[in-house]
Amino acid sequence: MEGTLNEPKAGWTTGDNFLQNATEIREFEFVVNGRDTSIDRLELEGLQCITGVCPQATVVIVPIAGDALYWSNTTTWDSGVLPVAGEDVHIKPGVHIILDIETPILNLVTVNGRLSFYDNTETIHLKAK
Repeated sequence: MEGTLNEPKAGWTTGDNFLQNATEIREFEFVVNGRDTSIDRLELEGLQCITGVCPQATVVIVPIAGDALYWSNTTTWDSGVLPVAGEDVHIKPGVHIILDIETPILNLVTVNGRLSFYDNTETIHLKAK
């Protein structure tokens, strides 16, 4: 990619990225442009240790059960209300949630099931620390 990478560019396509790491506040931004429809999958792996080789428990594969649930539906959530700013969100194993609305800035999002983004022409942001 030509030029500097100090900010995302409007013409970028999927695969180009922008990462801004603010270690002192433990936040980063990762921008992905989904204009290239031939690329339909993005996998990010977050590591909690600096070496990248962290002791981890064995992962048990849990099949997705039932139909996908929509983030915007209050019945998706055990609390009966949508997640609010500063909250920790956990998508449990076996659960598939489709993000169909923009989120407030959440504290933590843990995905042990499946999280998909609603496929439409609107921009949807998942915001979390």
